[in-house]
Amino acid sequence: MNSFTKENLNPTVTSFAFYNFIIYVLGFLPLFNEQAVFFTYNTFFNMDSLGVFFYLCFILFAYFSFSLFGTYSLKFLRIESFFSKGAVEIFLIAIYIIIFISLCSKIEVFLSFGSNFRHLQVAAEYSLLGKINLILEPLVDVINLSFTLLLINIRTHYKKFPKNLYKKIYYIVFIWSLSQLLLSTTSNARIELIPSLIVLFNPDFNFKFISLRKSTFNIKKTLFLIILGLSSVMSVLYSFWNKNKLDFPLGALLLEAFGRVTTHSQALYFYLFNEAKFKFDALNLLERRLCVLFGGQCGPQEYLTPGAVNLLNTFSDLSKELYAGSSPGIYGSLFISSNSFQSFIGLLWILILLISAFYIIYSSTSNLLVPSNFSKIKLLAISWGTYGIYRIYFYDPLDGLSITSPVFVLPFFSYFLITLLNGLKKYESK
Repeated sequence: MNSFTKENLNPTVTSFAFYNFIIYVLGFLPLFNEQAVFFTYNTFFNMDSLGVFFYLCFILFAYFSFSLFGTYSLKFLRIESFFSKGAVEIFLIAIYIIIFISLCSKIEVFLSFGSNFRHLQVAAEYSLLGKINLILEPLVDVINLSFTLLLINIRTHYKKFPKNLYKKIYYIVFIWSLSQLLLSTTSNARIELIPSLIVLFNPDFNFKFISLRKSTFNIKKTLFLIILGLSSVMSVLYSFWNKNKLDFPLGALLLEAFGRVTTHSQALYFYLFNEAKFKFDALNLLERRLCVLFGGQCGPQEYLTPGAVNLLNTFSDLSKELYAGSSPGIYGSLFISSNSFQSFIGLLWILILLISAFYIIYSSTSNLLVPSNFSKIKLLAISWGTYGIYRIYFYDPLDGLSITSPVFVLPFFSYFLITLLNGLKKYESK
C-alpha cells in the first residue's frame, strides 16, 4: 500500500467537510421557511440567533473532532492487502455474482410489493431473496462508488494498469449503475449514481465532453444530459410515489421537496435544544428483528427503529401516518439512546463506521491529489462519489446496533473491500 501522507489524505478529509456542509449547513437553510417546514413536519419552531450560533458551533466542533479521530485512525491503523493477484480476480468474479443476486432480489421485491414497499410493514413477508436484498444493496452501492473513485485513481496515477482488469472494474460500475437507474425505488440511489455516470461516459477520462465552455453538438454530452434529466425526474417522482403523495398539488410537492432536505439538520437542532419525548432502545429493536428473522409471531411493528423514534420526536400529528421513519443522521444519533450506556455504545459504533468510511475513501483515492488543474466535472465526480459513501454509512448509523441490520455488516464488509482495493494496486507496473 502507498505510504500515508498528508497529501493523499486530503480527498478523505475534504470530502467529509463537503458532506457536513451539504447536510448540516445547506440542509439547515430551508428550516427558516416556515411554510415548507410546516408542510413536511406538521410543526415549526422559531430559531433564535443564539440557537443558530450554538448549532453552527456544534457542527464545527463535531466535524473537527470526528475528522481528527478519523485522520489519526488511518495513520495508526494500517490495513495491508493479503490478497494475491489470483485472489483479486476471484473476488471480482464474486462481486459479479453478488450483483446478479442483488438484481434478482430487487426485481422480486419490486414485483411482489411495488415501489412503496419500504413504507409498509412487509419485511416479515419477504422471501429469502428479498431479505438478502436488504443486506446486499447498500454493500453493492458502496462497491460501485468506491470503484468509481478507483477508476479515476487508476487513470490518473496507474498508467500501466492492465486493460482487461480495468474493463472488469468498469463493467461492474456499468452494470450496477444501469440496474439502479432502471430498478431502484429510492430517490437517493439514483442521485448517488451520478458520479458513476460521469465516469462511465469518460472511458478516456479527459472529462471534457460536458464542458460548459463547449457549445458544439456532442452525442455523449446530449445522451448524458438526457439520462441525467430522466434520472432526476424519476428520483423526485419515486420520492413522492413511495409516500403516496403524487396526487398533491405541484406547489405542495415543491414544499415537500424543499423540506425533505432538512431532516438531519432538523433532528440535530431539535435534540440540541429540546428534551426528546421518545428514546431509541437497541435491545427492543434487536428482539423484534430476531423474531422476524426466525419467523415468529412478532405482532405489528411499532416505532422501534432510530428513524421511527426520531420521526415521533421531530414530526407532529402522526395519528394517520403509516409506519415510516426519518433518520436522525450521524450527529442527531448521539442524542436518542434510552440510557447513557447505550449512548456510549452508540458513539463507539459511530466511530467504527467513521473509520470504515474514511478508509474506504482513502483506499479508493490514495495518490489521487486534487490539483488546481483538475477539471470541475472531475472534482464534482470525486466530491459526489465520496458524499454518497458517507451518506450510506451515516444515514442511520444506530440501526447497526441490531445485528440483523445491513448497517451492522458495513464495517466487516469494509475490511475486505479495503484489502481488495489495495490488492488491485499490486497490478501497477511503473
